[in-house]
Amino acid sequence: MTHPREIRPSIKARIDEGSNNGVVRRALPGRLRRKPLPATLRGMTDANEFIEGGCRCGRVRYRVRVEGLPNAYACHCRDCQTWSGSAFSLQVLVPETALEVSGEPALFELTAPSGRLSRQRACPVCFTRIYNTNSARPGIAVLRAGTLDRSDELKIVAHIWTSRKLDGVAIPDGIARWEQSAPPEDLAALLAPRRITG
Repeated sequence: MTHPREIRPSIKARIDEGSNNGVVRRALPGRLRRKPLPATLRGMTDANEFIEGGCRCGRVRYRVRVEGLPNAYACHCRDCQTWSGSAFSLQVLVPETALEVSGEPALFELTAPSGRLSRQRACPVCFTRIYNTNSARPGIAVLRAGTLDRSDELKIVAHIWTSRKLDGVAIPDGIARWEQSAPPEDLAALLAPRRITG
């Protein structure tokens, strides 16, 4: 099997190290600097509850301070199909400051032609993708919904990039959908956490 570095020279791989939940920080160009979190995500960092998850082998674990279980969305874009090896990926958005990671996730960086920097974190042993951050959405961590310990309780409230949806994948009536990306505030409003029960 070829290492991602050998396939795409623009991807860098390394183990996260340093402070701030193990994430290495570097200065971003002025046009990519942090923007405020959407209003629906701002209050999540003040929560007193945690949800937990991790990779298949257990080497990388995380917990997120949230006030309820977040809603999930499905992305059908080609990148998510490739990354997941499936028809789409399921994700939840959380404030990056609410995410605590233990273990040593591998970090894969990819700079898009637009200059956006995507940082994908995965287990270096079992290769489970855990979460990513992106300079286009500063302060937000995108968790892979299936890595949550309580993933069977998630509610899928939106589908994006449905123009790339595979035939045979049915989206129920009444679920929000966009042919391409959703407006960030609209998607964030749909993804607001639900109260955890049980």
